[in-house]
Amino acid sequence: MGSSSNSPARCGSVFRSNLTHLPRSEYVPGIGLGIAKCPYDPYDNSTAIYVEQGNPGDLPALYSGTNAEFTKADTVIFRTDLYNMTTGKKVFNFKRTLKYDSKWLDSEYNLWS
Repeated sequence: MGSSSNSPARCGSVFRSNLTHLPRSEYVPGIGLGIAKCPYDPYDNSTAIYVEQGNPGDLPALYSGTNAEFTKADTVIFRTDLYNMTTGKKVFNFKRTLKYDSKWLDSEYNLWS
């Protein structure tokens, strides 16, 4: 039985940089669904970090490492779509590791947040 955390209408726990909770009524481009950000199984390990500067176009992005499928066959390192926060328009598409290629997460050189 999974947590269904991968498919909410929107991720449920989003916080502003000052650590106040973001209300569900407030839209933030690039946050979206939980797929590739939250594991199906609440007991699976996962990690995420929000990077505000240094991304393409110097746009903020969420990076995550998790299982993207309930079978646990698709381990993924994922970066969300990048949006211009002034216009709300998508500037860069999401990026992810190769599907079903777990060597990135199994490597002894993997860095964790």
